[in-house]
Amino acid sequence: MPACSSTDSAPAGPSCTNGTKDDGEEGVDCGGVCPLKCTGEVCAVGTDCGSGQCNMTACAAPAGKTCGVGAPIPKCNDGDPCELDKDCTSGFCNGNKCATPAAGSHMDGVKNGGETGIDCGGSVKDMQPCPDGQGCIDSADCVGTCTAMVCGPISHMDGKKNLDETDVDCGGATAPKCADGKACGADVDCATGYCPADTHLCVAPTYSDGVQNGAETDVDCGGMGMGFKACAQGLNCKVDTDCNGACSYLKKCVDMPSCKNHHGGDTCGTNEEGTGTESHLGPGGVVTAGHEDCCRTLEVTGYTDPVMPAGKTKVYLDKYEITAGRMRAFLEAIGGGVDAAGNAKDPNVKAYMAAHRPSRWNAGWENVLPADNATSTATYVVKDVTTDFGYPGQDQYLANHYTQSTWWIRATGPTDTATQTMGQQGTYAVATNIFYVLNAGTMMPEYYANPANWPPPNEGEGYAVAHALNCSNAHGSYGWSTYWFDDNTIHTYGGDGGVGKTPGSKDLLDEKAMNCSPNALFAAFCAWDGGQIADAEVIDAITNNTVSPIYDSGNNGCQGGAACQGGKLAVGKSTNCAGNTLNTFSDGTQGCYSVFPYTSAGNDYDDTGKIAAPGRVLGDVISKAAAAEPWMDLIGNLQEAVIKKGDGVTPARFDYRGYGVEYSSIQHHHNQQTTPRFKGGAFGARCMRFK
Repeated sequence: MPACSSTDSAPAGPSCTNGTKDDGEEGVDCGGVCPLKCTGEVCAVGTDCGSGQCNMTACAAPAGKTCGVGAPIPKCNDGDPCELDKDCTSGFCNGNKCATPAAGSHMDGVKNGGETGIDCGGSVKDMQPCPDGQGCIDSADCVGTCTAMVCGPISHMDGKKNLDETDVDCGGATAPKCADGKACGADVDCATGYCPADTHLCVAPTYSDGVQNGAETDVDCGGMGMGFKACAQGLNCKVDTDCNGACSYLKKCVDMPSCKNHHGGDTCGTNEEGTGTESHLGPGGVVTAGHEDCCRTLEVTGYTDPVMPAGKTKVYLDKYEITAGRMRAFLEAIGGGVDAAGNAKDPNVKAYMAAHRPSRWNAGWENVLPADNATSTATYVVKDVTTDFGYPGQDQYLANHYTQSTWWIRATGPTDTATQTMGQQGTYAVATNIFYVLNAGTMMPEYYANPANWPPPNEGEGYAVAHALNCSNAHGSYGWSTYWFDDNTIHTYGGDGGVGKTPGSKDLLDEKAMNCSPNALFAAFCAWDGGQIADAEVIDAITNNTVSPIYDSGNNGCQGGAACQGGKLAVGKSTNCAGNTLNTFSDGTQGCYSVFPYTSAGNDYDDTGKIAAPGRVLGDVISKAAAAEPWMDLIGNLQEAVIKKGDGVTPARFDYRGYGVEYSSIQHHHNQQTTPRFKGGAFGARCMRFK
């Protein structure tokens, strides 16, 4: 078929030899359907090129070409000789000379005027690139790509900004995320997750740009990105490492990790959880709807701690007693809980504290801390006079040396029935594992009662300790322990194989104030939770006021059914318990507890209902001023273990404050109940903090 140029009327068809740019050719007798390549195309040898010259892997311009591709002048004007459409300023090489396309030629439905497709590409490619299926010379002619001189398909890899992309091959709903510096419409368009509204260019987020972006879980915090900052209380989080403290079950940061769970974590206040009547006491004692954070802590205004840690200026005391759920969170955080198969894992509190000793800590306390769930033990020496207050001796209060007539220390060991005399010492062993110390174990086998006052079998049991323990939850024990164990654990470690607390009671028990914990374990808990166990001095400072009912820590007048109006504990006590709502009497002759819901199916001897969740008793408040927010349960519910700070010569030792649920005889023996391993059903604790 004869060749046809764009200026003749012969049937269309290239000849590749007629000296004009025919349809199907990229240039004059080159490119497209022609075997020889045009100027600028890749070549290996000169015979690849229409010009006969291959210069540095690209075809050189033919001889005599003075303008356009490969020539000194980059563009040719109308009338100048041309080889390619792109030689011409007009984008149209008409046969072999540049020309301006006829008016309307780019809207006439015909491929003409330098177009590579119908009304698209070529001379009009900048304004009207070709859609899929139209002709092309290269991808610049197409909306998408040019393959075998046909446009298509459009994609997110075609090197073009098309579809809904915000920049070339990125952004929008379906394209890959854009790199820094690329155009964007929203944060989701960017690989770094940040598209500033003022520039609409992707940039890497920082922890100081004032927006939540990148891996952040809240504004400028969380996520462990470069320059990471931890999130403060109340901000959003995904995992504990996002926060200063921990990430709660609500995916909000809490400063104290013990309050990350629901039950025992944010269930403190009046009325029981789930009743719809939950509330708490706010500033001024105003009742506010809903329970609150059990880790809430209040500043002790006007009080300066004698041994304030460096850099701290304010003293805080937790509003509530430690809950059983918070203690569970501690033990699980350091390795406890259960594994994937449901088997109990061992929390090594002893090793944890040895590696994380706070500034106020007595290393001797570690000897009685649990090292596992079931097997750890401790050996210790009891002597007179003790040198570190880590173990009992009669030197806690020297003024009362050997004056207690009902509670003595065995002379040389657990089988000796004689009273220890000056200079003697005895070696004892005690179980320190979790199941033992939080269940029925006494922890004080060296004590025994004077047979003249307490004949066997009470004497043989160490009556003064067992009388205050009440921690077993086995059948017939009248146990008060609020730390939940499953039936199998109670059966194995409870001492008599009785029925334990039911699995359904775990959440309710976790909300209650924690008791039956060795003093050292309470101290370890507070250190892990970011503070220390409360000291006697700060509680004495709080209770030295006239705003709220308070107690006199030296008042032992509430014993043996006597009227309890002595000292400063003026809360309506009498021998028949009239007006008592503070849980300050025992289940002996004065059974007048405020009893809180608890049902233990199959165990009629479970007395845990006598221990309230913190904040349940509206009348048990202590505050420093009439309009101040009160501390709860500092009088009743539980007596609280505290420490008396050391003076640089005498180490810190344990003491206690408050009354709480207990046999009145506990007051009589308070001089000796100050060891790291002491525990009892009537004893809890709370933490203090420095900021």
